Parts: sequence; structure tokens; C-alpha cells
Amino acid sequence: MKYPIIKSVSTLLVVIQMAVTGLYGEILHREQPNYAEHLPHIVSKYRLIEIADTQLDASMLTNLPSKLTHAPIINQQGQVIGNTLSGGFAVIPSKKWEYTPRINGIMIHVHGINAKGDLLVTLNRGNDSQEWMLWPLTQKGYGAVRNHIQTIDPFQPNVSFTGYNDNGIFIGYKKIDGRNRPYVWTMEKGFHLLGAEKGLQITGIAKEINQKGSIAGITDDATDKVPFLWHDQAGLETLRKYRNALVPKGWVEFSDIILTEDDTIYGTFWIRHQNDENEKGRQYYAFRWEPNHAKVQMVDLRGMRLAAANSRHLLVGSYEGKAMVREPDKLPIALSELIDPQTLEGWVLLEATSVNDQGQIVGYGMHNGKVHVFLADPTS
Repeated sequence: MKYPIIKSVSTLLVVIQMAVTGLYGEILHREQPNYAEHLPHIVSKYRLIEIADTQLDASMLTNLPSKLTHAPIINQQGQVIGNTLSGGFAVIPSKKWEYTPRINGIMIHVHGINAKGDLLVTLNRGNDSQEWMLWPLTQKGYGAVRNHIQTIDPFQPNVSFTGYNDNGIFIGYKKIDGRNRPYVWTMEKGFHLLGAEKGLQITGIAKEINQKGSIAGITDDATDKVPFLWHDQAGLETLRKYRNALVPKGWVEFSDIILTEDDTIYGTFWIRHQNDENEKGRQYYAFRWEPNHAKVQMVDLRGMRLAAANSRHLLVGSYEGKAMVREPDKLPIALSELIDPQTLEGWVLLEATSVNDQGQIVGYGMHNGKVHVFLADPTS
């Protein structure tokens, strides 16, 4: 059988599209990045603002493994939280306002801030136990009223927090009988396992929660580990039945899970081979899953890892030690290429860890040889 010679790039693209459609029908859709907008001429979109010298190792500041780390985070009000060797802080750069939480001189670290300005903090007692508290912001600032959530025994650390929203709903996972079980915690009800009210026994990790209360994570049952989305009304939806839409094929290991306000999930995965246990050199592939529309599409992120997204699907993260940003339907680009060069001098931007709906981005990088927290503030 003879095959026709493909004489143009456009013809080749049509052939590939027909092949993909034939394989996966309507389930698989590929985003088409706007390559024309990735020309060498780049117009600066941000000015860089130095927030703090963290004095912490960069490995403690990444937002990739879990959502409640020491990484810098920005909320919808433009408040930035971060951590240094001497404890956590909250700042509003535009108002030159700064707050360092302290209780009787005890060091406190800050792990989250919601749109209300409420801080999620940890306090390490003298017996090395870790106390988690919600420190609400009032009209008079951060007062003495603090809500105790959980004290974690250092010798039996069976509870992990991974996120919370403006309504005081916390998520995480607990180790029960050797298995991770996703949970929800509220001030009124305390802990309850995800799905238990519907008679489900869900195993895995809850990773993100949005303002509607939808929860995204990764299941961990005996047969498969796949992303999931949970609604209190609709229940559990998993990516399992759409798994054939993911390419390339192989033993898929899911990594980053990002949930947007419209219940879209962005994620990354890599293909496990026999000799790729070392994380360095892994090739990461990205997808976009819209459970409400039963739609999955592969996304060309060129290996970018995902740390956060805002409501208009602006993605931030990193790639091989560079902070990255990705506009919808475009290719990722190094954040440093969008920074006003006058404010970038002396900086190497390592990872963008959080972004709000105003497009403000925070992260960490090397500034004159030291690890610093930065804010990339839009100029247009």
C-alpha cells in the first residue's frame, strides 16, 4: 500500500487531527496554542518587587508537593504570606503593611491565607507537637482570638492539611489502617471522611478546594490512582473512564492537581519506566479535565510543572529551575521574560507558587545569591 507524500505543514496537521479523532472520538481534544504570539519580541508585563529574604533553603519553599507548605502565597486582596528562618509573615506591599504573628514569643509559621485574610498557621510547642490554628483577620487586624484546629503528635503524624477556603472548610488526608483517606474539617463538625455521608470509602489524598466547596485530589485504591472531583450534591467523579484520552500510553503516575473556580482540573503526569525512579529527567505531560462536561484534552505545557491557577486559568509554576507562566491557549513562557529588566537585575526566578485574579504572582528566587520571596506586579 502506498501512502501519499505530505507536502505541507497544514496538511500534516489535518492528518494528525484525523488520526487522533479516529482513536479517541469526541473524548480527546487538543488545545491549539497560539504559536504566533511566541515571537522573540516580548513586551514586559510585570515589575518585580522584593518581599523578603527567607533565609530558608529553596527546597522548603516549593508549592509542588502539597498546597500547604512554606511557599509564598497571594490572596485576592493582594496580601502575601511567606516564611523566614525566624517565622512567618503577612504583608500588603501596596500599603507597606506587614504583620508577624507571635504567641508569647513562640515561633509561628504561616501556610495559607484565604480571600478574607484569615491565616492558617502552625505553632510548635516545647514537646515538639504541632498545633494548627486559624487566625482570623478582623477590622482591627489580627487579634487575640484564634481557632484551634488540631494538635498533631510528632510521633504519630497521621493528619495532613492540604487546603481550605473562605467558608472555613479544610481538607487533607488521614492515615487509617495504613491507607490515606481524604477528609473534610469544619469548625462546627470537626473531622469527617470524604464520602462517608454517602456510604463511600474513598482512599487517596484531597489536594485542592475552591470557594464552591468542590474538592480535587488523587484516589488511591487497590487497582488505580487517578484524579477525582468531589461535589457534595453530585458525589464522586474520577478520571478513570477517560484514561484512554491521555497520551502517551504507559504506566501513568499523576503529579500536580490544580482546581479552578469553575471546577476545571489541570494536572500533570509522567510515564513510569523501569529506570526512571530519579525525579530529575522525567518528562511531564499535562491535561485539562472538565468533569462537568465529560471533556479531557491534552495541553502542551512543554514539561512545565503546575503550582497554582487563577479564575481565568492563568497557570503558574516552574520548569527546570525557572519560574513559568502560561496564558490560556498559549505556550508557557519564563516569567523573567515578562519582567521589566530594570527591576529584574540581580534576580534568578526559580518558581512561581501562587497567582490571584488580578494577575499578581508570587514565588521565590535567588536575589544576589540569597533565596528571596518576590512579587510580580502587573504593569498593564
